[in-house]
Amino acid sequence: MNNSLLVLLLILMLTTAGCSQSISPSEISTPSPQLSSEDILHHEAPTPQTLVKNDGTTPSPIMEPSSKPSPQPSPPQSSSPQPLPSPPEPTFCTALEIEYISDSPSPSIDKKVDVFGIPVLATKRFTEPKTKHVANVLAKYIDNDEDGTPDNPTVAKVIVEKNVGMILTVNDDESERVFDQWDLLSKYGHPWNYQEQFLDETDPSRAFDAALEETLHVITDAGYDNAYPNVFGEHSGSTLANLMDNARGGHFKESLTYNEDLPWLGNSAVPSRYPAGAWYTYDDETCTYECMITEYIYWGLTSILGAQENRSDEIEHEWKLHTKELVQERDPGLYNLLTDPQWGLPTELPDGSYCE
Repeated sequence: MNNSLLVLLLILMLTTAGCSQSISPSEISTPSPQLSSEDILHHEAPTPQTLVKNDGTTPSPIMEPSSKPSPQPSPPQSSSPQPLPSPPEPTFCTALEIEYISDSPSPSIDKKVDVFGIPVLATKRFTEPKTKHVANVLAKYIDNDEDGTPDNPTVAKVIVEKNVGMILTVNDDESERVFDQWDLLSKYGHPWNYQEQFLDETDPSRAFDAALEETLHVITDAGYDNAYPNVFGEHSGSTLANLMDNARGGHFKESLTYNEDLPWLGNSAVPSRYPAGAWYTYDDETCTYECMITEYIYWGLTSILGAQENRSDEIEHEWKLHTKELVQERDPGLYNLLTDPQWGLPTELPDGSYCE
């Protein structure tokens, strides 16, 4: 019994001594929860949104990654523009070929050259070399850098959709026969949609090459006019029409009928007199207001490209700005429009060759 009392007394003394010592809060530890191996594998690394700053200015230290890789969070979506896709593989142009056709819309026509889907049709009497020449000029205007694709695909597409092309004949009499015998149900559409060109005015040895004009009419009249009516539209109020009115010294629109027997062709837009100071004074009384715009862009663009440099005496009764410098100085609005790269207009004058 004495031994039991001694043991109890000893325990009481030890307990009293332990309670007398103070324990600081820092010495109190909370056991960390034990993670299973499955929890460790699925534990996510902190995302950028969960990293906080210690004092508001210093970023929290980034801990070294553990030996076991953790799944990485998806990067946050950015509102900044995404990189443009890689450009398409470069294309290459090939020389144009003359095709002898069996589905001719008119008996006199036997040749065709396809220029980006635009048909260049020629009669049996129109020579192969000159047929190829006209097609090459048209192709060079459309694909000025000769990479095999139109510089303005929208314009080329519109021309094809309008079923527009060129008809090459020996002379006006042959053209009349071609039109009279034209099959209106053929896939080539209506002959009125085609621009005519005659043999003797095509690539002549000692005169201006009409192919530089007639092929360009197809592109601007059927293409740019329909693709961008507010800018290149052949009607009053378009950007191009307003520039032309300024160049002519006023708005002269269909002042008199030039052919009373054929009233559907329209009225002449030639005034009785052009004002002094006008530099575009086209005087063909068969030319309507729309026709005037077609001729205006032709004169302006070919002068910028250098085609009219040596023709001042020959053309000054219609057009006085025969060089690039004169167009830039006297008609800056037209110059800026036609040299704006967004429109894909040619910057080099065709010479009759294309991808050769």
